Amino acid sequence: MLRPEYGRDGEHERFVVTVSDGSHSADILIAHNVGIAPYVPLRRGDDVTVKGVLALDFGGPVIHWTHHDPRFRHDSGFIQAHGRMYE
Repeated sequence: MLRPEYGRDGEHERFVVTVSDGSHSADILIAHNVGIAPYVPLRRGDDVTVKGVLALDFGGPVIHWTHHDPRFRHDSGFIQAHGRMYE
């Protein structure tokens, strides 16, 4: 877990997931807006499923929009962890 980020779009819970195909792996930052969707109680090593919008940022890949879009500009995303959906 990383420190929350506060910006013009509200507070974002941030964490890194590692994706792997068995021979290659990559770390991806997840930026989850907790002003729109509930906080996700995660610990290092938890399994998590994420759906959102991938952006290639100067610091590396980031997945945003892991929740519904109140203005209907993006498909709804989610985070699934511990048998619960956070959207």
